[in-house]
Amino acid sequence: RGHEPAVLEALLDLLADPQASGVSWDLLNLCNIRQDSLTLSLLGPLATERGYQVSTQVQEVCPIVTLDGNWDDYLERLDGKERRELRRKLRKATPYAGIEWYIVEPEHDLEAEVDKFLRLMALSRADKAEFLHDEHRVFMQALARIAADAGWLELAFLTVQGEPAATMFNFVYNNQTLLYNSGLD
Repeated sequence: RGHEPAVLEALLDLLADPQASGVSWDLLNLCNIRQDSLTLSLLGPLATERGYQVSTQVQEVCPIVTLDGNWDDYLERLDGKERRELRRKLRKATPYAGIEWYIVEPEHDLEAEVDKFLRLMALSRADKAEFLHDEHRVFMQALARIAADAGWLELAFLTVQGEPAATMFNFVYNNQTLLYNSGLD
């Protein structure tokens, strides 16, 4: 923190010199940058000063929920309609036997759990299935291992009758839970 302009200048210096970076490029596409990110506010003007063409567009809006306090405090912050809808869905799910939730812990086989995640991710949408070619599967396994070893991984599953039905791959860092991807059968 506090060195963002210098870091972004160094990044642009590196990208401007293919011999130093080993990279020749035509397009730098940065997606999913938080609206309050200094990268978003600083990089465009710095790149424009160097003669690069810059465009910014909203691809998707990422919801951010601040969770202070307990469950009841969270419910109170919702508007009446959202609160009623959430309670209705919870009541509707409660009577079903065999619905369980778990977070992958060190005693689980991480590689097998990531395979379950990848299967559900691929089942949820065609574009996710297409994304999960062999290289990306290897990357996801490695990413999960690195994040778990650092204490940053939260891989969670909802099961129905013992079968995985939904999953979330989150990073827990700096007292924040950041959803990376999800899957649903």
